[in-house]
Amino acid sequence: MSDVGPILRSARLLLRPLQPEDRAEYARVHTLSEELYRPYSPWPMEPVDQRFEEDLARSQAEWTDGSGARLVAHLTDGRHVAYVNLSQIFRRKSQSCVIGWRGNAETLRQSYVSEAVWTVLTYAFARDGLGLHRVQAAIVPGNVASLRVADKCGFRREGLALKYLLIAGEWRDHFIYAKLAEEHR
Repeated sequence: MSDVGPILRSARLLLRPLQPEDRAEYARVHTLSEELYRPYSPWPMEPVDQRFEEDLARSQAEWTDGSGARLVAHLTDGRHVAYVNLSQIFRRKSQSCVIGWRGNAETLRQSYVSEAVWTVLTYAFARDGLGLHRVQAAIVPGNVASLRVADKCGFRREGLALKYLLIAGEWRDHFIYAKLAEEHR
């Protein structure tokens, strides 16, 4: 653990909070992946420097107040291959959160995003991690890559949320997926 979030390892990846020194790689990945993100992302893609500053500040603030954990998954050569965010962490009776992910367009179809999501889920459910009971994801029906990640990571589809999220000025439907701690083995 660091004072700004967890440090996690999987077979091929190191996952850790976004750091100031990630600026160049973050900008490179988001610039080359812009077309991949655009149809599914509620956030503007530009300017990348501003987006980086917002993500960095949000990462630190959410970890500090306990409402989130934003992680970058990278290879040993330093390339970012995935970003996985836990947000809206609710404690008390709920013990739940929302998860979101996005990948690097140049490293797709190598299961890096699925590996990163699985690793973050393990941390989210672990007693010595966040100790959550439920993790939920919302995915635009046409986002085949994210649907595949949800399937590989053992999420269940619970339903369709009509006009769930505003993306590019349009309210878009989303499939709601969830996974419970006892389902993650």
